[in-house]
Amino acid sequence: MITSCPSLQAAACPPRCKEQGSKFVRHQNAIDAAAQMEQQLSTVNIAGVEVPISGLPEKDPVQGTSKKPPPKKEVLFCGYCEQACRRVLRCSKCKSVAYCGTDCQRKAWPNHKKRCVPPRHTKSLCACCGALSEVANCDALVAVGSSTPCKVCGETGTGDPVQEHVRLRDLIKRKPTGPHASLARALVGKYALDRYREKPEREDDDPERLLALETLTLSARAGVAAAAAALGQLHYYDALDAQEAFDVLCKASGNPTPGVAPRIPDHLNLARGWYKEALESRGEYRLSDAERDRVLRLPHVQNIVGVGQGTVAVSNS
Repeated sequence: MITSCPSLQAAACPPRCKEQGSKFVRHQNAIDAAAQMEQQLSTVNIAGVEVPISGLPEKDPVQGTSKKPPPKKEVLFCGYCEQACRRVLRCSKCKSVAYCGTDCQRKAWPNHKKRCVPPRHTKSLCACCGALSEVANCDALVAVGSSTPCKVCGETGTGDPVQEHVRLRDLIKRKPTGPHASLARALVGKYALDRYREKPEREDDDPERLLALETLTLSARAGVAAAAAALGQLHYYDALDAQEAFDVLCKASGNPTPGVAPRIPDHLNLARGWYKEALESRGEYRLSDAERDRVLRLPHVQNIVGVGQGTVAVSNS
């Protein structure tokens, strides 16, 4: 009796498989043996257990060597004509835009120069000597308290924010000028501002507030955008405190519907100005994209920056 080949590859079965039962059996045995050999190649026997082998590199059937995928060639498009660049010319300042030639680069410059800024690098600041070095893979503008010994003085960070704050204040007193000064003042001012906001009762002549106001102002004038944003936060909190004190005073005097405190517009105008300076800064110490988004997401920033002069937006955000 002639039967068809039960193999899944019946279409490829040679005609002799259908001639006689003996030849059909031999072909079926060959199929089973090939499947068994393929299974043996993909498993290994360990203590009587067949363990599958995975993750092995593919072998070249001709040379028997492992295949390495060819490196992917990045295709860049011209920032002016938007065509694929055969010869890539990058902007030497920002390193973020590519051009296909000098002609396109020259034509794109009038518009590109408005947003062309050098890449921002994180600075590692030694709180002992004020030495600065670049740090990779960090979103912050400045890092302090590194466990790596300083290349100048050999000191390492303490790991304690309070001690680092004391060391930075001492550094500013010993070395009030230099490349480190604006960044050190920004750190000292932000720490003092946080300490001031934690107090249950806040006064304008509080030492922590005065320290934050002085150091942040000097740092912001030196171009540190984070210090300008902290100053905006400080003046907005001053507006909140002034309005709260004014409400208490009006209620004590029998006025159930107090209006706007006299000093509110001044504080809000200062906060608006410093926030705008921080958000519009394009210098070396500008805000990163993530920092800028965090500032813009604050409800009071959206209200203050977007409203006209004299409009009051008082909330605890």
